[in-house]
Amino acid sequence: MARFDAELYLRLLGEESLLAGADVHRGPMGTPLHGAAHALVAVGAMKPRVAEAVIEDYAVAEALRAGQVMHPRPRTVAPRTKPVSFAPTRALACQALVETANGTIEVHAAVLTPKRSALRITWRPPSSPGRSPGRMFHGPGHMPSATVIDDRGTCTGTDFSGGGSDTEWQGQLTTDAPLAMDTKWIEIDGVRVDLTAEPWPSEVGVEDLPAEPAAHCFLWRNLAEPHHHFARGGSLEPAIAALVAAGALELDDPVIEHVRAVAEALPHHPRMPMGGGAPGGAPGTLLEPWRSLVARAGRSDGPELSLAVTAVTPAFDGHRAVITGLRSGADGFTVDAEVSPGTFGYGPFAAELGATSLVWWAADDRGGHYLAQSGAWSSGPDSGQGELLFYPALDPRAKVLRIMPTATTKRAVITIPLPGAERS
Repeated sequence: MARFDAELYLRLLGEESLLAGADVHRGPMGTPLHGAAHALVAVGAMKPRVAEAVIEDYAVAEALRAGQVMHPRPRTVAPRTKPVSFAPTRALACQALVETANGTIEVHAAVLTPKRSALRITWRPPSSPGRSPGRMFHGPGHMPSATVIDDRGTCTGTDFSGGGSDTEWQGQLTTDAPLAMDTKWIEIDGVRVDLTAEPWPSEVGVEDLPAEPAAHCFLWRNLAEPHHHFARGGSLEPAIAALVAAGALELDDPVIEHVRAVAEALPHHPRMPMGGGAPGGAPGTLLEPWRSLVARAGRSDGPELSLAVTAVTPAFDGHRAVITGLRSGADGFTVDAEVSPGTFGYGPFAAELGATSLVWWAADDRGGHYLAQSGAWSSGPDSGQGELLFYPALDPRAKVLRIMPTATTKRAVITIPLPGAERS
């Protein structure tokens, strides 16, 4: 049997895409060329740099055909850094209402580390007859801010990050200077807030994932990838074809039909812009964890709760993670997290071929499963932090939630009892 030439295969696919008028430069998983390239790299059939060079060549060719000028630019795969150890973290719930000239700040939790302190808040801007309801409210001088003092006399300003609508924003105030880790109280624009609560209880462990062929692992992980480019963008079938051509997948492998069924049934993410919010297909005979996820798609009966959690994982598969908050609403729940290294999925800037990332699953004690997409997120080489938006809505009958940042061969499991867990 002739040796499979992955580069030739990919270049022929690029030629077909050009002839068909396809956008071969759209990514990260939104085209046949990208889907096939990611698949071939994932199973070791070609090097990431070679695949990137092919994609770049056809991006230039596409631009020339469109009468555009595009100069080739070198693409490099981000080096995989070792996970850093997180600094001691103290997250605790607190409640305060601070009236300012620039609106009302409702404080829900404080997160303290030796290098950074933050307050989780809801901000309600002042009403204005000149603004129509529902329109985004932003601009110089219009973001919330406050002066914060701890019990050691540290006095610092804050910067806001977050998002919302004309009437309410969710986010955090990060202090310009860190507050004392063991401070018993803080003042926010003169309003005193006691910091005596304990973090919500949680347990942390690491589990091995079942061994599976590299091709299976690639297909399932990319269906769970945060933005569903793989399922929605037309690259599933080219990826399957490339894996079959490379000999990494048999044409009659039953996993292919299971993957196709999940891709067809997956709902759009209802909590993200352009997500659509459309329910998924019928669960039918989907495999778990997908069946229970699709079964609750479109539900809006999630419980209202906000928990401050301090849960730090050990290293697993070259990753570490820390969770500092869980907030649930009618249509889903949000987890505040930090990870190391700093990539999260392919977004916003980690689309390199061969890059490793975490997929964030969650499961409740009733057999329900949930999947996350990144919300407000900032990332660097060593670490990234922000919000993970889980869907569908948390089952209101659930007593326990397991948050599971999942790598290739291992996953961390953060077990959180939910309020009312003592009920029968």
